[in-house]
Amino acid sequence: MKIDGTQGPHSIPDSEQNKSRTETPDRGFEDIFKQALHTNEPQSVAPPTTAFVRPTIPVAEIDPQAGDRDKAIEKMDQLLDLLEDYRRQLLQPGDHAKELDKVVQRLDARRASLGSVLDGLPDDDALKGLLNQSLVTAAVESFKFHRGDYLAA
Repeated sequence: MKIDGTQGPHSIPDSEQNKSRTETPDRGFEDIFKQALHTNEPQSVAPPTTAFVRPTIPVAEIDPQAGDRDKAIEKMDQLLDLLEDYRRQLLQPGDHAKELDKVVQRLDARRASLGSVLDGLPDDDALKGLLNQSLVTAAVESFKFHRGDYLAA
């Protein structure tokens, strides 16, 4: 049994295959490449215009500083809570310097983390002024504690 590899279920009949071969004379790659270059030369055709496509889903505008403001407000609120806790502990009678030292350490840590947030806010933002006042108050209270202003005499 002889198997002819050119004939298969999807093969081109001999007559069509021979036509396509006879229409293009045997040329080298270089000739075909040069012909392709000459036929694809740019002409004085205007570039295609792009159409504006409206998105089907509305996109919300995102204010990049809104996240900074929210962070600043949250962290400032935490700082104010620490200052309030510090005030309550100062009002308690007795010697509780160790507990106060823990609160002052947390105040200092919170103050350090808020420094970068303060720098990220615009100068004309009212929140920046409030945040700066809160940071100064926390720094003063920390300084007074470490200096010994609140030690019982």
